[in-house]
Amino acid sequence: MLNTCVNCSRTELDPVVENNDIRGRLVAELGKRPEGLTIIELSEVLGLTRQTTAKYVYGLISEGIVKVRKVGPAKLCFLKKRGKKSGRR
Repeated sequence: MLNTCVNCSRTELDPVVENNDIRGRLVAELGKRPEGLTIIELSEVLGLTRQTTAKYVYGLISEGIVKVRKVGPAKLCFLKKRGKKSGRR
């Protein structure tokens, strides 16, 4: 959503919509790449800085949407598989 500045002629993005857009793009990109991507690769694909990408990735990790696996020196990001929970009692 765009907001027009009252005191000037510039237009800026609503931070809430911008955050959701970045998160959505990040999740969509990881969904296309089941082999996983590093934060640097994600930042290049999304056109964001490594720091901004890491901020969103770690947020998605804490929400249980993304997981990270260390492969050699790299940390690969994956979407967590959403499946049925086991029926243990």
